Amino acid sequence: MSTSILNMSKLLNSLKMAPSADAVFTRPDYHARYLLPLMSLELSDVFDDLSGPIHFINPIEPYDGCIGEFTEPYRTYYCRDNWISFKLKDGLYECEAPEAFFAKHYYETHPFADDVNPRLIERQVEDLNAHYHKTRAEYAEWRQTLSQDLDAALDRLEIRPESFGGRPFDQNWAHCSSFPLVTDKEDVPGRSFPDQFHYPLTEDGRRFRYIGYVGAFDWVCAIHLFYDPVEQRALQTFDWT
Repeated sequence: MSTSILNMSKLLNSLKMAPSADAVFTRPDYHARYLLPLMSLELSDVFDDLSGPIHFINPIEPYDGCIGEFTEPYRTYYCRDNWISFKLKDGLYECEAPEAFFAKHYYETHPFADDVNPRLIERQVEDLNAHYHKTRAEYAEWRQTLSQDLDAALDRLEIRPESFGGRPFDQNWAHCSSFPLVTDKEDVPGRSFPDQFHYPLTEDGRRFRYIGYVGAFDWVCAIHLFYDPVEQRALQTFDWT
């Protein structure tokens, strides 16, 4: 069985904060419309039988609700409400969500029912575009501060030893979507209820590995990252508090 071998000093030496889109995505111009690179690390820093880079991504959406919540026709098994996936090839991500999975593209390209107030739709698009503009500006400011105070940036994203290579505790993300999960339970002396650890399952029933979590750069949520080494798929979900 593979084991976690997290070495914090090694991790800190190899991680890359706010990498460029060119260093993360197969199609950077396309992906950067909706996704912001947050952090890259080496899989070998976390597990003894894995290697290569993996990335934490901060989507610009949602403005309201969860990512994928309002674009149900374009969900897939891995890209659904509060989940998004990427295929990893040669160290780069290819997002598996169709473009209409993102509400910004969906609202701009899909007609709405005749009984929907056009002004309501216009307001939703305006608010979403304003959210994109604000988030991009905050991200640019955050990237700038990295060169000035790296320790503060690491603390802001909750980058500490217990953030990586452990087990995915029972939290909100495990209960706010229909993604298939398998749950491990562990009795704790003196407690009435066991600890629970949830792992998403691949489409053919294998459990993902848990890489860890980081905080979003704007403190909206915690981003949890899983990985399937068989199909080289990175899977993210978001814990809203």
